[in-house]
Amino acid sequence: MDIKKINFKEKKYVLPLLALPFLFLFAYIGSQFVKEETSEKDNRKELSLSLGETQDSIMTKNDAYDAFFKKEDNRTMLDGLDKEEDSLLNYDDQLSLSQKRKIDSLKAANGRQNQYEAKRDQSSYYKPNQSQRDDKDYKRSSEIIKMLNDKS
Repeated sequence: MDIKKINFKEKKYVLPLLALPFLFLFAYIGSQFVKEETSEKDNRKELSLSLGETQDSIMTKNDAYDAFFKKEDNRTMLDGLDKEEDSLLNYDDQLSLSQKRKIDSLKAANGRQNQYEAKRDQSSYYKPNQSQRDDKDYKRSSEIIKMLNDKS
């Protein structure tokens, strides 16, 4: 057989030539799947001997707290607030007008109550009786002490 005698335009030669690139493509894709399956099986067979990252020293309570609440971005909720001025150098009344009125009325009512109590004490008629009552109690307690002493 001579190559010159072969007619490549015949159906029996054209169909295998057209199917050959597709056959190579399917073989390549199939080999990629086989490689992935073998690599996964190899990874599963290996045992992991490491226990993870550990720290050599025991952290103190404050260090553990700081590590737990550590912020990487250094943003806070107070970024938009202005710096606070010292209140000792600049004293300003923070009360509203209605609060000032309420405080003044409470002071006035307290002052009236104190004046009423002071007037009641000046005209009190209980003081003389109280001194007599104290004298009676003193006499009674001295009599009881004498009686106890005589018995012993």
